[in-house]
Amino acid sequence: MCVGRIRVLSRPHRSLIQVVRYTGLIGGILYGISHRRTLQDHYNKHKIEAAEHHREDLIQQARKVWREKQESSKGISCEHHDIIEIPR
Repeated sequence: MCVGRIRVLSRPHRSLIQVVRYTGLIGGILYGISHRRTLQDHYNKHKIEAAEHHREDLIQQARKVWREKQESSKGISCEHHDIIEIPR
């Protein structure tokens, strides 16, 4: 049916268009939820890996400082004449 230049759809066609429209809307919402979960999972994995890497770096720095401290303390002698006794 055509009135002037505007085409008027019959009732079954309007219903079909509404079904397609809402199906697309629901599909888009579900896709958005799924995509957000995927992005969040990737972010969480990256955050955990970054924390592990940072922890490993801290351990390496601590080991380096400890080795330097051990090496510097090897040169110090603690003979009995180096110790000063404080009278009570």
